[in-house]
Amino acid sequence: MAATGHGGQMDGEACVQAMMTETIMTKLRAGKKKFKRSYRLQKDRETIVYSPTRHSAVPEYDVSNILEVFLSTLTSRSSRVDREKAVGPSNSFSISYKDHTPTLDLICTSPETAQIWVRGIQHLILSRTGETIVNKKERWIAEYFHAADKNQNERLDLKEATSLLKRMDVPISGQHIKDRFLEADKNGNGDLDLEEFGQLYRELTHRQEVEDVFNRFASPQGVMTMNDLHNFLTQEQKSQGDAETCKRIINTYEQISDVKASDSLSLQGFTLYLESKDGDIYNHAHDQ
Repeated sequence: MAATGHGGQMDGEACVQAMMTETIMTKLRAGKKKFKRSYRLQKDRETIVYSPTRHSAVPEYDVSNILEVFLSTLTSRSSRVDREKAVGPSNSFSISYKDHTPTLDLICTSPETAQIWVRGIQHLILSRTGETIVNKKERWIAEYFHAADKNQNERLDLKEATSLLKRMDVPISGQHIKDRFLEADKNGNGDLDLEEFGQLYRELTHRQEVEDVFNRFASPQGVMTMNDLHNFLTQEQKSQGDAETCKRIINTYEQISDVKASDSLSLQGFTLYLESKDGDIYNHAHDQ
């Protein structure tokens, strides 16, 4: 792993960058079972993947699901792994999760490597604290971009960009996307980097009239809470706005996981809802 010899001097962002290089670590389980694997943070900064594995799909850990990470002292017993927070340097660390995912206990080749991973994950968690809705949207776009970048060259060609936009529920025709793609390709090299693709996505999904309506009902934080959505449904669409309906709309149309988890709706989720059959503003059922 790059720069592990200076782990104690690396700041959080440098540790995050180092985590993107494959790192050999050993997973410890009960009964002294050990599994040596290669771990790496993906460029989307959202997922940690590892190999080898017996699963056909690429296994991953979601950074947003991490509750806590800490240097640890580990003892593997027949039915469990006992762990304590280390009071000093340690070559092992543990990750606990918000859901029922079992705690992950990893043994590194050196205390410096363990420190890099702990500091890097803590930096990722801290960077999400106080994020604005704009930050979350940009992170969401980057996550999709890097997942679509199969050859990891930090660029998407026309075919890749078109496929990704469809997965992001952007309603566009093949010819229209080709025309807009060429406009977005500022240097004319036949593909888009993250900044160019992000600009293309924002232009394709921008609906000023929808944004105006959203801003009338949204909270100062830039999202629609359950109560905001209730007010929109009952006042603007003259339709049912009970808690169950609001929850269903959020779960169906919100794409940003952090926003969905807070039972809220972002502008893009609101736009997807209005463009659906459920939210069709020309649906006369809303007038009844």
